[in-house]
Amino acid sequence: MRTKLKPIVFFLPSFASGGAEKVMIGIANQFYADGLDVRFVVACGHGPAGCQLNKNIPLENLDRERLLFALPRLVRYLKRVKPAVVYSTMMHANIVTSVANLLSGQKARMVLREAVSLNMLRESVSNFKFWLWINLAKITYRRAFCVVCVSDALASELVAAQITQRKNLTTIYNPTFLEPNLGAEQQVDAALQEWGVTNPFVVAVGRLTDQKAFDVLIDAVADIRDRHRLAVLILGEGGLRSELLAQAKEKNVELFLPGYVANPELYISACDCFVLTSKYEGMPNALIQALACRARIISTDCPTGPNELLDNGRWGTLIPVGDVEALSSALVRMLAKPKPVDPQFGELSRFDQEQSVSRYKQAGGL
Repeated sequence: MRTKLKPIVFFLPSFASGGAEKVMIGIANQFYADGLDVRFVVACGHGPAGCQLNKNIPLENLDRERLLFALPRLVRYLKRVKPAVVYSTMMHANIVTSVANLLSGQKARMVLREAVSLNMLRESVSNFKFWLWINLAKITYRRAFCVVCVSDALASELVAAQITQRKNLTTIYNPTFLEPNLGAEQQVDAALQEWGVTNPFVVAVGRLTDQKAFDVLIDAVADIRDRHRLAVLILGEGGLRSELLAQAKEKNVELFLPGYVANPELYISACDCFVLTSKYEGMPNALIQALACRARIISTDCPTGPNELLDNGRWGTLIPVGDVEALSSALVRMLAKPKPVDPQFGELSRFDQEQSVSRYKQAGGL
C-alpha cells in the first residue's frame, strides 16, 4: 500500500552504467518497497542501468539527449506532479534540478547528492565549464534542503570551495545493494569459460575512460608476467576499448572486456585481487563492493574515497596514482600469499543498505 504523502521524485540525466545511477536506482527501489510514492525521471532513457529500476515505479523519459534541453520538460513535470521531495545526483543534474524546482513554483525539498571530487571535475571538463559549474553550484546548492556527499573528504572540498555550508551537509556512504545469488559459483565459472579466462585473474570495474587509468593495470601485469601469469578482467564499457585491447596485445597480457555486467560482485568475489587504478574518484562504488565481497584489494590513493574507505591502508594496499612499479610490487606481494579463506574487514556497517536508505529518508525530511 502506497503512503498518502506527496510523490518523491528521483532525477537522473540517463540510465548510464555508472555508480551514481546504480545508487539512485537502488534507493528508489527500496523507497518503493517501503511503501513510499516514488516516481523516476530521466532526461534521456538510454543506458543499461534502466533494467534495474522496479517496473512498478512510474518512469518519465523527458527524451532529451542534452540535459539543459530537458529543463523545460522537467519544469512542466514538477508542476504536474507536485513532489514533496526531489532527489538528484551529479553536479550538472543538481544545478538543473534546482533551477527547475525554482521555475516550477514548487516548494519541493531538494536533496542534492554530490559524488564527484572537484579534482575529478577539473580534469574532466574545460576550464570555462569548470568555472561555470562551480559558480552555478554556489547559487543552486544553497537552495537545497540537504546536500549529500559520499565521503567526508568530498564534503570538505565543497565547504572549502564555498559551494555550500557545513551545516547543510551530510555524508552518506554508498550502500552495497548486494543480493543473494544462488548458483553464483556456477554462473561465474560458466562466464569465465565462455570468455576464455583460464589463468588466475584480477578484476577492475568502471567505464573505459582515461580517469580509470586501466592502462596502468595492463602495464603492471605485463611487468610481472615472468613470475605470475595473470589475466585481467575489466567490467565496464567506454571509448577506450580498442586502445586497451591494442595495448594488451602489444604487452602480451590476457585482457577480457565483457562490457557492462549487472552483478560485478560475483566476479569480485571470485578474483585473486581487485584493483582500482583511478586518477580521481568521488567515492568508488566498486571499491565498496570489493570490501563487501572481502576481496584482496589494491587501490590508488586518489582523491577522494579510497584512503577513507580503506582506513589509510588498513583494509587494502594503497599506491600512488599512475605508479606502475608500485602496482607491480603490490601484486607480487599479494599473490605470494595464500588467499585468505575468510578475510576480516571492519566497519562494513558503513555500507549497510538499510542504514543508508534510512539516512537518505532523513536527508529528505521523510
